[in-house]
Amino acid sequence: MRFNFGPAKNSIMTHYRNLTVKGLKIFYREAGPAGAPVILLLHGYPTSSHMFRNLIPVLGTRYRVIAPDLPGFGYSGMPARDTFTYSFDALAGVMQGFVEALGLKRFALYVFDYGAPVGYRLAVANPSAISGIISQNGNAYAEGLSNGWEPLRKYWDDPSAANREALKAMVAADFIKFQYVEGVADPSRVAPEAYGLDQYFLDRPGSVEVQLDLMLDYRNNVRLYPAWQEYFRQYRPRLLAVWGDRDPFFLPAGAEAYRRDNPNAVVKFYPTGHFALETHGEEIAGDILGFLDALGAGDPGAPGASAAGAGMPGASAAGAGEKRYPLPPFTRETALQKVQLAEDAWNSKDPERVSLAYSVDTEWRNRTEFINGREEVKAFLRRKWQKELGYKLKKELWGFRENRMAVRFEYEWHDGAGQWYRSYGNELWEFDENGLMRKRFASINDAPIEEKDRRVK
Repeated sequence: MRFNFGPAKNSIMTHYRNLTVKGLKIFYREAGPAGAPVILLLHGYPTSSHMFRNLIPVLGTRYRVIAPDLPGFGYSGMPARDTFTYSFDALAGVMQGFVEALGLKRFALYVFDYGAPVGYRLAVANPSAISGIISQNGNAYAEGLSNGWEPLRKYWDDPSAANREALKAMVAADFIKFQYVEGVADPSRVAPEAYGLDQYFLDRPGSVEVQLDLMLDYRNNVRLYPAWQEYFRQYRPRLLAVWGDRDPFFLPAGAEAYRRDNPNAVVKFYPTGHFALETHGEEIAGDILGFLDALGAGDPGAPGASAAGAGMPGASAAGAGEKRYPLPPFTRETALQKVQLAEDAWNSKDPERVSLAYSVDTEWRNRTEFINGREEVKAFLRRKWQKELGYKLKKELWGFRENRMAVRFEYEWHDGAGQWYRSYGNELWEFDENGLMRKRFASINDAPIEEKDRRVK
């Protein structure tokens, strides 16, 4: 599956919001259907929710995505040190209040760097709320700490003024850029505004001292590693570790260690550094969507419900209680999401996956063929893609009202003799209250083309 990490015709709108939690302004980004399963993204040092700017629209096609800035980071409030204790316990306490203020009862966690100790505190305190965990270079094991932590270890052992002063090198511009480009094969793929914005916030008055306080308190995270490991052993949450294996701070051994305590942990490595999303966002997004889709179906508070199992083992086939988010009545944003979901599914050329978007008793007219029910849909799609080779599709929303949509599309394919065609068409869709398509009427015309004239790629 391919994901567009730039503007797209059916792009998901990200909203930028503020919420007051325990007297602090918390800025957060949000995208996706309001009723969809939730994933909470927690950033690390020295960044903010800006690090998820490209990931959010991709995950937002199926999930409600929420990405706050931690206190002292990004656009969230940075209270004075004499009124707020900058510790990971305190950050987690604010995030607990944030979760409660939004009424999040069940959600998946994405944790990165500093986001891991914050997120794992939430997980231990709310084990029944966590549907799954994605750890992107988010450490919970001593063997995951590289020699790059030696200056901090020295400060932990002796928090003297001299050792604190030495750590100011870790908030300097050259070090911030180093975190982004070290281990990256082609640094030109790293957007300079990423580390530039981080530095902007670090250069605010008082920010350096805030960060030095957190660097000292990180020692308490290491002390909590055994408690988090016990959580993994006891609750065995579904966990996906997506890890840049050239990270100068968190070693691959830290990712592998998750498997030791949690048989439900899956580990994937990417040939890049600490900020893996900067260079491998498309691959990571695909792996995350597959992981979230497999978490479960039918629970509106758990990732996976929106995809109805996406063809994974154990997905509901009977349709009882099935939901396919977003649900009608549609807004323009949710209608666009529905169209993008359909385009992605049809381009997978997986009849089982495509069929799950339709009600069990769905009614189709496709050209001159009449199709009734999911099983006939799957049989039709198998025949279609045996004939239409090299298939690639684009869809466009034409109009919508309540539970109905009009869609234009074109796709290209070739037959067994190598002749290419461009097929044009339009569809009328009608959805039931669970977001499953119960009627689909499609009119299609085919035009032969030369391979060199292809435009749907």
